[in-house]
Amino acid sequence: MKKINIVTFLLLIYSTAFAQNPTSGIIIGTKVGASKMITEITPDFKEHLTEFDHKPGLAIDLEISKLFLNHWEIGTDVFLTNIRGENDNPDFTAEGFHYKMKNPIDDPVEYTNRLTGQRFFVGYYFRSFENINTSRMPEPFLRAGIGYLQYGVELKYQDPELGSIFGKGTGDFTNFSTSSMLLFLSAGVKSYFSPNFFINTTLSCNYTNYDFLDGVYNYYNDGTRADLRGIYTEFKLGFYFQTNGSGKSRRHGKGSSADPLPFSR
Repeated sequence: MKKINIVTFLLLIYSTAFAQNPTSGIIIGTKVGASKMITEITPDFKEHLTEFDHKPGLAIDLEISKLFLNHWEIGTDVFLTNIRGENDNPDFTAEGFHYKMKNPIDDPVEYTNRLTGQRFFVGYYFRSFENINTSRMPEPFLRAGIGYLQYGVELKYQDPELGSIFGKGTGDFTNFSTSSMLLFLSAGVKSYFSPNFFINTTLSCNYTNYDFLDGVYNYYNDGTRADLRGIYTEFKLGFYFQTNGSGKSRRHGKGSSADPLPFSR
């Protein structure tokens, strides 16, 4: 990950120095919203498994990015995402196979997972930066990126007296640390309130190459581990400050003759 951090830092420096829109400056912001696990799925997307009634949790991140080449954005963020779920009538595929589930689980259970990590992304704005204005008109964009997750997951009985079953990276299971790769795709809109302040809303789909988001491994009937991937979503509202660049602003305000239609080039 150190190599990825170095590459990202160099790319940000390059885009700052040579961007076609030098007035964009650096963008710093934070997002807050809700996250929820969706399912676990095979790599070919043909089969999926859901063993919990998943509930929404709090999601927060801090972000830094840079606009360049008139439509593009590059950046990184660090995040804290909470997902959770319940199962009142457990019937896990891991029962009888996983060493913590050799005996059937009959009582209601729940999981909590505190995900932390870092993502690196590239974004694309449908409207040219030359035509973006500050009149609160929504500016649609897409983002895609890669990152990593650190798990703080615990599977436990809903009755506190019965205690925990299994986990990694938290509570009695801090010695079992686990991380995995993350891929994500986001769609969103942002609206400027001034040349330096804007908000955005994003909906993201996150895909991880590990089947432990819900704290339970999955097995086939013959006892072999199922090769599944985890998917969770996030909906966030962001608040951003955009520093001034080194040149004359190219953003158009009221009364501008620039084409005001969405997606104009």
